[in-house]
Amino acid sequence: MVRERLYLVLKELLDSNVEIETADVDKSSYHNAKDFIEENYVIYDDSDAIIKAKRFYKSCMNKEKIDKRGEKPLKKLLEGLGGWPLASPEWNKDDFDLMWVLSRLRLLNNDILISQWIGPDIKDSNKHIIHIDQTTLGLPNRDYFLDPSNSRFTKAYKSFILSVAYLLGAQTSVALQDVNDLVEFETKLASETEQKFFQALLGREQQPPRWQFCVSQTNMHLGMAVGALFVKHYFDETSKVDTIAITEEIMHSFTSTLREKHWLDDETKNFAEMKIKNMNRKIGFPNFLLNQTSLNLFYNDVKIEEQFFFENVLSVLRHASRQDRQKVGLAVDKSLWSTAPAVINAYYSRNKNQITGILQPPFYHKFFPKSLNFGGIGVVIGHEITHAFDDKGRLFDHEGNLQLWWTNDAIEKFFQKSQCIIDQYGQYVLPGMQAPLDGVITQGENIADNGGLKQSFKAYQLWALNNTHADETLPGLTMTGAQLFFLNFAQSDRGIKQLRRICRRV
Repeated sequence: MVRERLYLVLKELLDSNVEIETADVDKSSYHNAKDFIEENYVIYDDSDAIIKAKRFYKSCMNKEKIDKRGEKPLKKLLEGLGGWPLASPEWNKDDFDLMWVLSRLRLLNNDILISQWIGPDIKDSNKHIIHIDQTTLGLPNRDYFLDPSNSRFTKAYKSFILSVAYLLGAQTSVALQDVNDLVEFETKLASETEQKFFQALLGREQQPPRWQFCVSQTNMHLGMAVGALFVKHYFDETSKVDTIAITEEIMHSFTSTLREKHWLDDETKNFAEMKIKNMNRKIGFPNFLLNQTSLNLFYNDVKIEEQFFFENVLSVLRHASRQDRQKVGLAVDKSLWSTAPAVINAYYSRNKNQITGILQPPFYHKFFPKSLNFGGIGVVIGHEITHAFDDKGRLFDHEGNLQLWWTNDAIEKFFQKSQCIIDQYGQYVLPGMQAPLDGVITQGENIADNGGLKQSFKAYQLWALNNTHADETLPGLTMTGAQLFFLNFAQSDRGIKQLRRICRRV
Protein backbone atom coordinates (compact mmCIF):
# COMPACT_ATOMS: atom_id res chain seq x y z
CA MET A 1 0.00 0.00 0.00
CA VAL A 2 2.94 2.37 0.62
CA ARG A 3 4.07 2.05 -3.01
CA GLU A 4 0.53 2.59 -4.32
CA ARG A 5 0.20 5.82 -2.31
CA LEU A 6 3.56 7.03 -3.61
CA TYR A 7 2.49 6.33 -7.19
CA LEU A 8 -0.70 8.34 -6.70
CA VAL A 9 1.35 11.29 -5.44
CA LEU A 10 3.75 11.03 -8.39
CA LYS A 11 0.83 10.76 -10.82
CA GLU A 12 -0.59 14.02 -9.52
CA LEU A 13 2.79 15.74 -9.90
CA LEU A 14 3.45 14.38 -13.39
CA ASP A 15 -0.07 15.28 -14.50
CA SER A 16 0.44 18.93 -13.51
CA ASN A 17 0.66 21.60 -16.17
CA VAL A 18 3.17 21.35 -19.00
CA GLU A 19 2.90 22.60 -22.55
CA ILE A 20 1.03 20.17 -24.79
CA GLU A 21 2.14 19.21 -28.28
CA THR A 22 -1.12 19.26 -30.22
CA ALA A 23 0.08 18.10 -33.62
CA ASP A 24 -0.23 14.36 -34.24
CA VAL A 25 3.03 13.92 -36.14
CA ASP A 26 4.34 10.59 -37.40
CA LYS A 27 8.02 11.48 -37.64
CA SER A 28 10.25 12.59 -34.78
CA SER A 29 12.04 15.91 -35.15
CA TYR A 30 15.10 14.51 -33.39
CA HIS A 31 15.22 10.74 -33.49
CA ASN A 32 15.25 7.82 -35.83
CA ALA A 33 15.13 4.50 -34.00
CA LYS A 34 18.23 3.34 -35.90
CA ASP A 35 20.19 6.37 -34.65
CA PHE A 36 20.32 5.01 -31.13
CA ILE A 37 22.59 2.11 -32.10
CA GLU A 38 25.13 4.40 -33.76
CA GLU A 39 28.19 4.60 -31.53
CA ASN A 40 28.72 8.34 -32.08
CA TYR A 41 25.08 9.33 -31.71
CA VAL A 42 24.89 12.42 -29.48
CA ILE A 43 22.16 14.93 -28.77
CA TYR A 44 22.37 17.97 -26.51
CA ASP A 45 19.36 19.44 -24.74
CA ASP A 46 19.82 21.29 -21.44
CA SER A 47 16.16 22.26 -21.13
CA ASP A 48 14.09 21.78 -17.96
CA ALA A 49 14.61 18.21 -16.72
CA ILE A 50 11.31 18.20 -14.82
CA ILE A 51 9.44 19.09 -18.02
CA LYS A 52 11.26 16.18 -19.70
CA ALA A 53 9.89 13.85 -17.02
CA LYS A 54 6.35 15.17 -17.50
CA ARG A 55 6.62 14.77 -21.28
CA PHE A 56 7.95 11.24 -20.86
CA TYR A 57 4.96 10.38 -18.68
CA LYS A 58 2.53 11.92 -21.17
CA SER A 59 4.14 10.02 -24.05
CA CYS A 60 3.63 6.80 -22.10
CA MET A 61 0.01 7.70 -21.39
CA ASN A 62 -0.64 8.51 -25.06
CA LYS A 63 -2.00 5.01 -25.74
CA GLU A 64 -3.79 6.14 -28.89
CA LYS A 65 -0.53 7.26 -30.49
CA ILE A 66 1.33 4.15 -29.28
CA ASP A 67 -1.35 1.88 -30.77
CA LYS A 68 -1.36 3.85 -34.03
CA ARG A 69 2.41 3.40 -34.44
CA GLY A 70 2.18 -0.26 -33.45
CA GLU A 71 5.25 -2.38 -34.01
CA LYS A 72 6.88 -0.01 -36.54
CA PRO A 73 9.43 1.61 -34.17
CA LEU A 74 10.61 -1.77 -32.89
CA LYS A 75 10.88 -3.17 -36.43
CA LYS A 76 12.99 -0.21 -37.45
CA LEU A 77 15.35 -0.79 -34.53
CA LEU A 78 15.61 -4.51 -35.30
CA GLU A 79 16.39 -3.73 -38.92
CA GLY A 80 19.29 -1.59 -37.74
CA LEU A 81 20.55 -4.57 -35.74
CA GLY A 82 20.39 -6.83 -38.80
CA GLY A 83 16.93 -8.23 -38.18
CA TRP A 84 15.51 -10.86 -35.82
CA PRO A 85 15.76 -14.42 -37.21
CA LEU A 86 12.33 -15.37 -35.83
CA ALA A 87 10.59 -12.60 -37.72
CA SER A 88 12.94 -11.76 -40.62
CA PRO A 89 12.73 -14.28 -43.50
CA GLU A 90 15.62 -12.53 -45.27
CA TRP A 91 17.95 -12.94 -42.26
CA ASN A 92 21.23 -14.60 -43.21
CA LYS A 93 23.51 -16.12 -40.59
CA ASP A 94 26.55 -15.48 -42.80
CA ASP A 95 25.93 -11.75 -42.38
CA PHE A 96 25.47 -12.03 -38.63
CA ASP A 97 28.18 -10.60 -36.35
CA LEU A 98 27.43 -11.57 -32.74
CA MET A 99 30.00 -9.25 -31.16
CA TRP A 100 28.78 -6.28 -33.18
CA VAL A 101 25.15 -6.91 -32.16
CA LEU A 102 26.10 -7.31 -28.48
CA SER A 103 28.08 -4.06 -28.58
CA ARG A 104 25.13 -2.21 -30.14
CA LEU A 105 22.79 -3.55 -27.47
CA ARG A 106 25.20 -2.38 -24.75
CA LEU A 107 24.74 1.14 -26.13
CA LEU A 108 21.11 0.70 -25.08
CA ASN A 109 22.17 -0.51 -21.63
CA ASN A 110 21.11 -4.10 -22.35
CA ASP A 111 22.88 -7.18 -21.00
CA ILE A 112 22.51 -10.10 -23.41
CA LEU A 113 24.39 -13.33 -22.58
CA ILE A 114 26.91 -11.33 -20.55
CA SER A 115 26.26 -8.74 -17.86
CA GLN A 116 28.76 -5.87 -17.92
CA TRP A 117 29.04 -2.63 -15.95
CA ILE A 118 31.55 -0.15 -14.57
CA GLY A 119 31.87 -0.10 -10.79
CA PRO A 120 34.31 0.08 -7.86
CA ASP A 121 37.02 -2.56 -7.62
CA ILE A 122 36.13 -4.95 -4.80
CA LYS A 123 39.74 -4.72 -3.51
CA ASP A 124 40.24 -1.00 -4.17
CA SER A 125 36.94 0.84 -3.82
CA ASN A 126 38.45 4.12 -5.04
CA LYS A 127 39.12 2.72 -8.52
CA HIS A 128 36.62 1.88 -11.27
CA ILE A 129 36.96 -1.38 -13.16
CA ILE A 130 34.89 -3.24 -15.73
CA HIS A 131 32.76 -5.97 -14.12
CA ILE A 132 31.58 -9.00 -16.09
CA ASP A 133 29.08 -11.53 -14.78
CA GLN A 134 26.41 -13.94 -15.93
CA THR A 135 23.31 -12.12 -17.00
CA THR A 136 19.75 -12.78 -15.90
CA LEU A 137 17.54 -15.30 -17.65
CA GLY A 138 14.23 -14.62 -19.35
CA LEU A 139 12.44 -16.08 -16.32
CA PRO A 140 13.22 -15.03 -12.73
CA ASN A 141 15.65 -17.85 -11.92
CA ARG A 142 17.07 -21.14 -13.17
CA ASP A 143 14.47 -23.28 -11.39
CA TYR A 144 11.79 -22.03 -13.76
CA PHE A 145 13.65 -23.81 -16.56
CA LEU A 146 14.97 -26.85 -14.68
CA ASP A 147 12.17 -27.81 -12.26
CA PRO A 148 9.47 -29.88 -14.05
CA SER A 149 6.83 -28.51 -11.66
CA ASN A 150 7.33 -25.10 -13.28
CA SER A 151 6.49 -26.27 -16.80
CA ARG A 152 3.46 -23.98 -16.91
CA PHE A 153 5.77 -20.98 -16.69
CA THR A 154 8.00 -22.12 -19.55
CA LYS A 155 4.87 -22.75 -21.65
CA ALA A 156 3.65 -19.23 -20.89
CA TYR A 157 7.14 -17.91 -21.70
CA LYS A 158 7.07 -19.63 -25.10
CA SER A 159 3.60 -18.26 -25.80
CA PHE A 160 4.79 -14.75 -24.99
CA ILE A 161 7.80 -15.01 -27.34
CA LEU A 162 5.57 -16.40 -30.08
CA SER A 163 3.06 -13.59 -29.71
CA VAL A 164 5.84 -11.02 -30.14
CA ALA A 165 7.26 -12.92 -33.12
CA TYR A 166 3.84 -13.07 -34.81
CA LEU A 167 3.32 -9.37 -34.15
CA LEU A 168 6.57 -8.70 -36.01
CA GLY A 169 5.57 -10.86 -38.99
CA ALA A 170 6.95 -14.31 -38.20
CA GLN A 171 5.73 -17.37 -40.07
CA THR A 172 4.00 -19.91 -37.81
CA SER A 173 5.81 -23.04 -39.01
CA VAL A 174 9.28 -21.52 -38.59
CA ALA A 175 8.57 -19.57 -35.40
CA LEU A 176 7.34 -22.58 -33.42
CA GLN A 177 10.58 -24.50 -33.94
CA ASP A 178 12.74 -21.40 -33.40
CA VAL A 179 11.04 -20.63 -30.08
CA ASN A 180 11.47 -24.23 -28.91
CA ASP A 181 15.16 -24.05 -29.83
CA LEU A 182 15.51 -20.70 -28.06
CA VAL A 183 14.01 -21.94 -24.79
CA GLU A 184 16.04 -25.16 -25.02
CA PHE A 185 19.20 -23.06 -25.35
CA GLU A 186 18.19 -20.92 -22.39
CA THR A 187 17.51 -24.07 -20.36
CA LYS A 188 21.09 -25.19 -21.06
CA LEU A 189 22.31 -21.79 -19.91
CA ALA A 190 20.23 -22.14 -16.74
CA SER A 191 21.88 -25.46 -15.94
CA GLU A 192 25.30 -23.78 -16.09
CA THR A 193 24.50 -20.63 -14.14
CA GLU A 194 25.13 -20.11 -10.47
CA GLN A 195 21.93 -20.06 -8.44
CA LYS A 196 20.90 -16.50 -7.70
CA PHE A 197 17.75 -15.31 -6.01
CA PHE A 198 15.61 -13.05 -8.12
CA GLN A 199 12.14 -11.77 -7.47
CA ALA A 200 9.55 -14.31 -8.53
CA LEU A 201 6.93 -13.75 -11.19
CA LEU A 202 4.39 -11.15 -10.19
CA GLY A 203 1.52 -13.52 -10.80
CA ARG A 204 -1.01 -10.72 -11.20
CA GLU A 205 -4.49 -11.63 -12.30
CA GLN A 206 -4.58 -8.42 -14.34
CA GLN A 207 -2.23 -5.70 -15.52
CA PRO A 208 -1.89 -2.59 -13.33
CA PRO A 209 -3.64 0.56 -14.59
CA ARG A 210 -1.85 2.32 -17.44
CA TRP A 211 -1.11 5.39 -15.30
CA GLN A 212 0.62 3.22 -12.69
CA PHE A 213 2.79 1.58 -15.33
CA CYS A 214 3.70 5.00 -16.76
CA VAL A 215 4.54 6.46 -13.34
CA SER A 216 6.82 3.49 -12.71
CA GLN A 217 8.51 3.86 -16.12
CA THR A 218 9.06 7.59 -15.67
CA ASN A 219 10.50 7.15 -12.18
CA MET A 220 12.73 4.30 -13.35
CA HIS A 221 14.11 6.15 -16.39
CA LEU A 222 14.13 9.77 -15.17
CA GLY A 223 14.27 9.18 -11.42
CA MET A 224 16.32 12.23 -10.47
CA ALA A 225 13.96 14.58 -12.34
CA VAL A 226 10.92 12.93 -10.76
CA GLY A 227 12.72 13.06 -7.42
CA ALA A 228 13.32 16.79 -7.76
CA LEU A 229 9.62 17.34 -8.44
CA PHE A 230 8.73 15.15 -5.45
CA VAL A 231 11.21 16.77 -3.06
CA LYS A 232 10.20 20.34 -3.94
CA HIS A 233 6.57 19.62 -3.13
CA TYR A 234 6.82 17.31 -0.13
CA PHE A 235 10.13 17.85 1.65
CA ASP A 236 12.34 20.61 2.91
CA GLU A 237 15.82 20.92 4.35
CA THR A 238 14.39 20.65 7.87
CA SER A 239 13.18 17.10 7.18
CA LYS A 240 16.58 16.10 5.88
CA VAL A 241 18.43 17.63 8.84
CA ASP A 242 16.02 15.93 11.26
CA THR A 243 16.54 12.51 9.69
CA ILE A 244 20.31 12.95 9.65
CA ALA A 245 20.09 13.68 13.39
CA ILE A 246 18.09 10.46 13.90
CA THR A 247 20.76 8.60 11.93
CA GLU A 248 23.53 10.02 14.11
CA GLU A 249 21.68 8.95 17.26
CA ILE A 250 21.24 5.40 15.94
CA MET A 251 24.92 5.21 14.99
CA HIS A 252 25.80 6.40 18.49
CA SER A 253 23.51 3.69 19.89
CA PHE A 254 25.21 1.08 17.70
CA THR A 255 28.67 2.20 18.85
CA SER A 256 27.54 2.10 22.49
CA THR A 257 26.21 -1.44 22.06
CA LEU A 258 29.43 -2.45 20.32
CA ARG A 259 31.47 -1.42 23.33
CA GLU A 260 29.25 -3.55 25.59
CA LYS A 261 29.90 -6.76 23.64
CA HIS A 262 32.38 -8.73 25.72
CA TRP A 263 32.71 -11.49 23.12
CA LEU A 264 34.43 -9.06 20.72
CA ASP A 265 38.11 -8.30 21.32
CA ASP A 266 39.35 -4.70 21.45
CA GLU A 267 41.11 -4.84 18.08
CA THR A 268 37.91 -5.82 16.24
CA LYS A 269 35.84 -3.32 18.26
CA ASN A 270 38.16 -0.45 17.39
CA PHE A 271 38.07 -1.27 13.69
CA ALA A 272 34.27 -1.61 13.80
CA GLU A 273 33.98 1.83 15.41
CA MET A 274 36.18 3.26 12.67
CA LYS A 275 33.90 1.66 10.07
CA ILE A 276 30.83 3.29 11.63
CA LYS A 277 32.53 6.70 11.82
CA ASN A 278 33.54 6.45 8.15
CA MET A 279 30.10 5.33 6.99
CA ASN A 280 28.86 7.53 4.15
CA ARG A 281 25.30 8.65 4.92
CA LYS A 282 22.92 9.55 2.11
CA ILE A 283 19.58 10.51 3.59
CA GLY A 284 16.55 11.77 1.69
CA PHE A 285 17.86 13.27 -1.54
CA PRO A 286 21.04 14.58 -3.19
CA ASN A 287 21.41 18.36 -2.89
CA PHE A 288 21.90 18.88 -6.63
CA LEU A 289 18.20 18.13 -7.15
CA LEU A 290 17.42 21.57 -5.75
CA ASN A 291 19.76 23.21 -8.27
CA GLN A 292 17.86 23.54 -11.55
CA THR A 293 20.99 24.12 -13.65
CA SER A 294 22.76 21.03 -12.26
CA LEU A 295 19.66 18.89 -12.73
CA ASN A 296 19.24 20.03 -16.34
CA LEU A 297 22.89 19.25 -17.09
CA PHE A 298 22.46 15.77 -15.62
CA TYR A 299 19.96 14.98 -18.40
CA ASN A 300 21.46 17.16 -21.14
CA ASP A 301 21.95 14.12 -23.43
CA VAL A 302 18.26 13.17 -23.26
CA LYS A 303 15.63 14.46 -25.67
CA ILE A 304 11.97 13.74 -24.90
CA GLU A 305 9.08 14.18 -27.32
CA GLU A 306 5.48 13.77 -26.29
CA GLN A 307 4.47 11.76 -29.37
CA PHE A 308 7.28 9.19 -29.31
CA PHE A 309 7.35 6.96 -26.22
CA PHE A 310 9.50 4.23 -27.82
CA GLU A 311 12.22 6.65 -28.86
CA ASN A 312 12.04 8.38 -25.47
CA VAL A 313 12.89 5.08 -23.76
CA LEU A 314 15.81 4.55 -26.14
CA SER A 315 17.04 8.07 -25.40
CA VAL A 316 17.23 7.49 -21.63
CA LEU A 317 18.80 4.06 -22.18
CA ARG A 318 21.58 5.69 -24.19
CA HIS A 319 21.92 8.22 -21.37
CA ALA A 320 22.35 5.43 -18.78
CA SER A 321 24.88 3.59 -20.93
CA ARG A 322 26.85 6.78 -21.60
CA GLN A 323 26.96 7.64 -17.89
CA ASP A 324 28.31 4.18 -17.13
CA ARG A 325 31.05 4.30 -19.78
CA GLN A 326 32.19 7.75 -18.68
CA LYS A 327 33.38 6.26 -15.39
CA VAL A 328 36.21 4.35 -17.09
CA GLY A 329 39.55 5.70 -15.94
CA LEU A 330 38.03 7.96 -13.29
CA ALA A 331 38.33 7.66 -9.52
CA VAL A 332 35.16 6.56 -7.73
CA ASP A 333 33.10 9.53 -6.56
CA LYS A 334 31.50 8.25 -3.39
CA SER A 335 29.43 11.40 -3.03
CA LEU A 336 27.23 10.37 -5.98
CA TRP A 337 23.79 8.85 -5.42
CA SER A 338 22.80 5.69 -7.25
CA THR A 339 19.16 5.69 -6.12
CA ALA A 340 16.51 8.28 -6.94
CA PRO A 341 14.57 9.81 -3.99
CA ALA A 342 10.98 8.92 -4.95
CA VAL A 343 11.26 5.20 -4.27
CA ILE A 344 10.36 2.87 -1.40
CA ASN A 345 13.89 1.72 -0.77
CA ALA A 346 16.89 1.81 1.52
CA TYR A 347 20.15 -0.03 1.21
CA TYR A 348 23.71 -0.48 2.42
CA SER A 349 26.54 -0.58 -0.11
CA ARG A 350 29.36 -2.82 1.11
CA ASN A 351 31.76 -1.59 -1.57
CA LYS A 352 31.21 2.07 -0.57
CA ASN A 353 30.45 1.64 3.16
CA GLN A 354 27.38 3.73 2.47
CA ILE A 355 23.79 3.80 3.69
CA THR A 356 20.85 5.37 1.87
CA GLY A 357 17.58 6.18 3.64
CA ILE A 358 14.08 7.17 2.56
CA LEU A 359 11.93 10.09 3.71
CA GLN A 360 8.36 9.00 3.07
CA PRO A 361 5.34 8.21 5.27
CA PRO A 362 4.84 5.94 7.11
CA PHE A 363 8.64 5.73 7.49
CA TYR A 364 9.04 9.43 8.18
CA HIS A 365 7.07 12.65 8.42
CA LYS A 366 8.29 15.93 9.87
CA PHE A 367 5.06 16.29 11.89
CA PHE A 368 5.15 12.75 13.33
CA PRO A 369 6.05 12.24 17.00
CA LYS A 370 9.66 11.09 17.24
CA SER A 371 8.45 7.66 18.37
CA LEU A 372 6.88 7.05 14.95
CA ASN A 373 9.94 8.27 13.06
CA PHE A 374 12.32 6.14 15.13
CA GLY A 375 9.98 3.16 14.63
CA GLY A 376 9.85 3.84 10.87
CA ILE A 377 12.89 5.36 9.20
CA GLY A 378 14.96 4.76 12.33
CA VAL A 379 14.53 0.98 12.16
CA VAL A 380 15.25 1.06 8.42
CA ILE A 381 18.47 3.00 8.93
CA GLY A 382 19.47 0.74 11.82
CA HIS A 383 18.79 -2.26 9.57
CA GLU A 384 21.13 -0.89 6.88
CA ILE A 385 23.86 0.00 9.40
CA THR A 386 23.73 -3.55 10.75
CA HIS A 387 24.33 -4.89 7.22
CA ALA A 388 27.85 -3.48 7.53
CA PHE A 389 28.51 -6.19 10.13
CA ASP A 390 26.40 -9.12 8.95
CA ASP A 391 27.70 -12.31 7.32
CA LYS A 392 28.71 -10.43 4.14
CA GLY A 393 29.22 -6.84 5.30
CA ARG A 394 31.85 -7.86 7.85
CA LEU A 395 34.12 -8.92 4.97
CA PHE A 396 34.60 -5.28 3.88
CA ASP A 397 36.58 -2.57 5.66
CA HIS A 398 35.77 1.08 6.44
CA GLU A 399 36.54 2.17 2.87
CA GLY A 400 34.55 -0.59 1.22
CA ASN A 401 37.50 -2.82 0.34
CA LEU A 402 37.43 -6.57 0.69
CA GLN A 403 39.60 -7.11 3.75
CA LEU A 404 39.70 -9.59 6.61
CA TRP A 405 39.76 -7.15 9.54
CA TRP A 406 38.15 -9.38 12.18
CA THR A 407 40.48 -11.40 14.36
CA ASN A 408 40.17 -15.20 14.16
CA ASP A 409 38.71 -15.30 17.66
CA ALA A 410 36.05 -12.72 16.73
CA ILE A 411 35.15 -14.64 13.54
CA GLU A 412 34.71 -17.88 15.47
CA LYS A 413 32.44 -16.21 18.02
CA PHE A 414 30.49 -14.45 15.25
CA PHE A 415 29.70 -17.84 13.73
CA GLN A 416 28.52 -19.07 17.13
CA LYS A 417 26.28 -16.03 17.61
CA SER A 418 24.89 -16.11 14.06
CA GLN A 419 24.07 -19.81 14.45
CA CYS A 420 21.56 -18.78 17.10
CA ILE A 421 19.78 -16.59 14.51
CA ILE A 422 19.97 -19.36 11.92
CA ASP A 423 18.44 -21.88 14.32
CA GLN A 424 15.72 -19.49 15.47
CA TYR A 425 14.51 -18.53 12.01
CA GLY A 426 14.96 -22.07 10.75
CA GLN A 427 12.07 -23.09 13.01
CA TYR A 428 9.55 -20.62 11.55
CA VAL A 429 6.94 -22.06 9.21
CA LEU A 430 4.61 -19.64 7.45
CA PRO A 431 0.97 -20.68 7.02
CA GLY A 432 0.58 -22.57 3.76
CA MET A 433 4.25 -23.49 3.43
CA GLN A 434 5.34 -27.08 3.68
CA ALA A 435 8.84 -26.35 4.98
CA PRO A 436 10.45 -23.90 7.44
CA LEU A 437 12.44 -20.85 6.42
CA ASP A 438 16.03 -21.38 5.34
CA GLY A 439 17.86 -19.79 8.25
CA VAL A 440 21.20 -19.84 6.42
CA ILE A 441 20.03 -18.04 3.28
CA THR A 442 18.06 -15.44 5.23
CA GLN A 443 20.57 -14.84 8.03
CA GLY A 444 21.88 -11.53 6.65
CA GLU A 445 18.42 -9.96 6.58
CA ASN A 446 17.47 -11.53 9.91
CA ILE A 447 20.60 -10.15 11.60
CA ALA A 448 19.88 -6.70 10.13
CA ASP A 449 16.19 -6.82 11.16
CA ASN A 450 17.05 -7.62 14.76
CA GLY A 451 19.95 -5.17 14.91
CA GLY A 452 18.00 -2.33 13.32
CA LEU A 453 15.03 -2.70 15.66
CA LYS A 454 17.22 -2.96 18.74
CA GLN A 455 19.45 0.02 17.93
CA SER A 456 16.63 2.32 16.86
CA PHE A 457 14.59 1.58 20.00
CA LYS A 458 17.65 2.13 22.17
CA ALA A 459 18.27 5.46 20.41
CA TYR A 460 14.63 6.48 20.88
CA GLN A 461 14.74 5.66 24.59
CA LEU A 462 17.81 7.88 24.98
CA TRP A 463 16.13 10.67 22.99
CA ALA A 464 12.98 10.42 25.14
CA LEU A 465 15.10 10.58 28.30
CA ASN A 466 16.64 13.85 27.08
CA ASN A 467 13.34 15.30 25.82
CA THR A 468 10.90 14.63 28.65
CA HIS A 469 8.66 17.57 27.71
CA ALA A 470 8.10 16.45 24.10
CA ASP A 471 4.54 15.50 23.15
CA GLU A 472 4.79 11.85 22.14
CA THR A 473 1.07 11.19 21.74
CA LEU A 474 -1.40 10.89 18.87
CA PRO A 475 -4.96 12.27 18.98
CA GLY A 476 -7.52 9.62 19.90
CA LEU A 477 -4.92 7.11 21.10
CA THR A 478 -3.79 6.43 24.65
CA MET A 479 -0.55 4.75 23.62
CA THR A 480 2.85 5.59 25.09
CA GLY A 481 5.80 6.66 22.98
CA ALA A 482 7.29 3.17 23.21
CA GLN A 483 4.02 1.63 22.03
CA LEU A 484 3.82 4.08 19.12
CA PHE A 485 7.39 3.12 18.18
CA PHE A 486 6.44 -0.53 17.75
CA LEU A 487 3.11 0.37 16.16
CA ASN A 488 4.85 2.22 13.32
CA PHE A 489 7.50 -0.47 13.07
CA ALA A 490 4.70 -2.95 12.34
CA GLN A 491 2.84 -0.47 10.11
CA SER A 492 5.92 0.25 7.98
CA ASP A 493 6.81 -3.41 7.55
CA ARG A 494 3.38 -4.83 6.81
CA GLY A 495 2.46 -6.04 3.35
CA ILE A 496 0.65 -8.62 1.27
CA LYS A 497 2.59 -11.14 -0.80
CA GLN A 498 1.56 -14.17 -2.75
CA LEU A 499 2.57 -17.45 -1.14
CA ARG A 500 4.34 -18.58 -4.32
CA ARG A 501 6.53 -15.49 -4.26
CA ILE A 502 7.42 -16.01 -0.61
CA CYS A 503 8.33 -19.65 -1.22
CA ARG A 504 10.72 -18.62 -4.00
CA ARG A 505 12.53 -16.17 -1.75
CA VAL A 506 12.91 -18.15 1.48
